[in-house]
Amino acid sequence: MSKAPFTTNKMYEMIYRFPEQMEKAENIGKQYSPRNNYSGIKKILFAGMGGSAIGGDLIRVLIQDDLMIPLIVIRDYFLPKWADESTLVLCSSYSGNTEETLSIYSSAKEKNCRVAGISTGGELSSSLIADGFDFIKIPTGYQPRAALGLSFIPILYLLNKMQLISGNILSEISNSIARIYEKRELYSQPEEINPTYHLAKDINGKIPVMIGSALKTEVIARRWKGQFCENSKIVAFHNELPEMNHNEVEGWGNITDFTKYFSLIWLVDNDDYER
Repeated sequence: MSKAPFTTNKMYEMIYRFPEQMEKAENIGKQYSPRNNYSGIKKILFAGMGGSAIGGDLIRVLIQDDLMIPLIVIRDYFLPKWADESTLVLCSSYSGNTEETLSIYSSAKEKNCRVAGISTGGELSSSLIADGFDFIKIPTGYQPRAALGLSFIPILYLLNKMQLISGNILSEISNSIARIYEKRELYSQPEEINPTYHLAKDINGKIPVMIGSALKTEVIARRWKGQFCENSKIVAFHNELPEMNHNEVEGWGNITDFTKYFSLIWLVDNDDYER
């Protein structure tokens, strides 16, 4: 197995070593045992921002055909009024000091919600431990936007141990790691045989616009948008089908003089609805 070259900000290395991160996240999830009872949960709220929140989006899509109760991702300071003692609030903050997530945590306590969290430390970790809530500790040393595997895989194991989801998705995640190991070798090769290099070359100098399908690739579109903005320091946008067919598509027909400045990336899945 080839070794990723070192770069100053280590972002290349972080991306290259994502399957190792997934294995680490799996081990954390397998080893964690919930300390509290979670019977009677009727809805789940996943609270986070940025790189932490995207983990909740992935969970929402991955378990949509398994989870029998609603799961909503919140990127805000406050919980909805209907949150109560039958609500599980999952607080995710890589640093443990994200102000919006800490606000949600305080609100969840006031509403007597069931609470659990994941973090490297900070105020969130201290509060979860002091209040006797379940807390999954993940390793430091990553940029939050590069800690995606750590942000969602342990939570999947937690939900399974809470008996809220089956182990099917855990098996699929585990099986995908070997595939990612294989693909990263191609995607880190010299430019002439690397399809990701050619895609990057097509995007260079333009504004990327990602389009995904609802409840499937729309999460990838959102993730790519965030990665372009944070890593490449460029403006990017995303939208989803079929919603954009009812509004945004009309606008594209009136900016033909400007479309040369955009790079449209349509994310396609084999399970997309035929329409």
